[in-house]
Amino acid sequence: MELKSAGEIDVQKLQIVSSKGIAIDVRHMILSLNIFEDIFSPFITGSIVIKDALDLVNYFPLVGDETLNITLATPGFTNKGTFIDNVFRIYKLADREMAGDRAVSYTLHFISVEAILDLNIKISRSYNDNIGKLAGKLLEEYSLKPDSDRFHIEPTINGLSYVSNFWSPMKNLNYLADQAVNVNGSPTFLFFENRNGLNFISLESLYNTDAVREFVKDDYSRDIHSNGSIRNIEMDYSRILNISIPTSFDYIQNIQNGTYSSTLITHDITTKNYVVRPFDILEHYSKDKRLNKYPLITKKLNHTPVSAMATIHKANAILTGNHDVTNSKYFQRRRSLLQLAESCKIEITVLGRTDYTVGQKVKLKLYKNAPVEKKDTEKDTIDDMFSGFYIISSIRHNIGTSLHECTFELIKDSFDIDLNK
Repeated sequence: MELKSAGEIDVQKLQIVSSKGIAIDVRHMILSLNIFEDIFSPFITGSIVIKDALDLVNYFPLVGDETLNITLATPGFTNKGTFIDNVFRIYKLADREMAGDRAVSYTLHFISVEAILDLNIKISRSYNDNIGKLAGKLLEEYSLKPDSDRFHIEPTINGLSYVSNFWSPMKNLNYLADQAVNVNGSPTFLFFENRNGLNFISLESLYNTDAVREFVKDDYSRDIHSNGSIRNIEMDYSRILNISIPTSFDYIQNIQNGTYSSTLITHDITTKNYVVRPFDILEHYSKDKRLNKYPLITKKLNHTPVSAMATIHKANAILTGNHDVTNSKYFQRRRSLLQLAESCKIEITVLGRTDYTVGQKVKLKLYKNAPVEKKDTEKDTIDDMFSGFYIISSIRHNIGTSLHECTFELIKDSFDIDLNK
């Protein structure tokens, strides 16, 4: 299928399969399809609105024991790595309404099969190994398809001994992410699913990737030539259709969450010692990889270590050969970096492609909302506060009968402008 205009979508497979193996193609029954990804959520979810004149509810019947096979591609894409190609479990039927004498419409909600497995598995055992290796073992043992190509695990430098007290696999992986540190000393690990598979990686590794696209908010409509005008598909893909800024900054929330500074008190019930450790983000700023060059805060911003207090209970030597089994050494820095990453959020809607996924790095080019003078160059009109590099933290693929749009939530931890000048 050839791509004729930006936003086209090729729905190659949209199939509901019952527990008895009965399968039906519902591509011509859909009113809309939404697929959601989020780096702060472990699994992909979605919903599909169906106009049903075949009474599928009784035919299967639909009871929450069905799978949904989805294969989507942007026309012209031939690499399977750019497709949305997943098997999901349908877990909910809602909003059923009459759509005519012989038709009804309803919404089917679906989620990754691993999420259903996670709900039904509880692990009671001890673990003692390098954290990255532990994450890999958990994914291999408790995943639907133990295919290493689906697992993206960043190496870690620290090990851990702990007991999984009837925790689910997801709770174990989130616990490991809280403790993990990469080879550069970054404690910003997350566990999430995207189009490429299951990921146990740090924010720093996402910051180090190349930007997949630059998005621009301007008045572009088509390329003008001497013999007429023509649509430029690549330029259309780069245009922002809608933009909103839900959070530019929130000083009170950042102070309360320990984004700028904090104090950690650790006390050990075995050694009868306690330690008070202050933290200031500006003292550590140069040690961490950033999306952009300059901090989101000025040197004069009011922030004191006592603005956010935390306590961690330590117990040395409760597991053989181990001392502190908490993440107290990295707790304040991890909390600060994760909160800082979400300090500036922008939501944009663009024409969709199936190779977009969460965790990708993008660049925004926005213009100031101010009068332009004749002497101004393009650089003078750029909005330095909101332009720059971002990470796609969440994405909604909104697919209608003929149009594919993506709504991104973008986050960044730094500016392209020096606030101290």
